[in-house]
Amino acid sequence: MGRVEHRTRGADPQRRAGAPGFFATTLPGLGRLLRQEIASHPDLEPVDEFGNDGRADIVCFRMHRGAQPDFATLRLAEDVFVTLAYTTSGPPGASSTP
Repeated sequence: MGRVEHRTRGADPQRRAGAPGFFATTLPGLGRLLRQEIASHPDLEPVDEFGNDGRADIVCFRMHRGAQPDFATLRLAEDVFVTLAYTTSGPPGASSTP
């Protein structure tokens, strides 16, 4: 049986074990305001500056361990998604293979 190599947790300082990742979408032009709204929430912490995928502004954030925020209180967010996987390698648009 071959040896299995595991990645070291915490290699990326923006990611920490046990802190769920999320991203929220909003109308183009409202990303900065949504990021400010998330930053002012006592249980949430923005990860980066906001981005845009061509259709919506996107704000990545995490919630503090043990918190149970009601995402409906984010008035500027159209949708909120949980991040199930995260990658930083490979060409853009090629984060998965068939």
